[in-house]
Order: sequence, then C-alpha cells, then structure tokens
Amino acid sequence: MESLTEHGAVAAVAGGAFFTIGWIVKKFTGRIADELKQLRRDINDLEKQTIKTTAELRVRRQSDE
Repeated sequence: MESLTEHGAVAAVAGGAFFTIGWIVKKFTGRIADELKQLRRDINDLEKQTIKTTAELRVRRQSDE
C-alpha cells in the first residue's frame, strides 16, 4: 500500500510541476505575442511616416525646381 501512496504523491507532484511549467510557458508566450503585435504596429506606423516624409520631400524638390 505504501508503494501506491508514494506513486500517487510522486504523480501529484509531477502533475503539479507540469501544470506550473505549462502556465509559465503560456504566460510568456502571451507576452511575446503581445510584444510582436506592438512591434508590427510600430513598423506600420514607421512605414506610413516614411511614405509621408518621402512625399513631402518630393513636393519640396519639385517646388524648388
């Protein structure tokens, strides 16, 4: 009987460990996904600003000529 109890305790500890590891991985994966979304937004904003600035420079060059 003690053997079954010991195995149960080991299984409970292992299960808890796997649950905890899974929770940590999920939490960090979520954070990484959020950071990637923000980086995409920042890149899109920079692309829009670059296009706008390029257009403004073209207009200036044309007006100078």
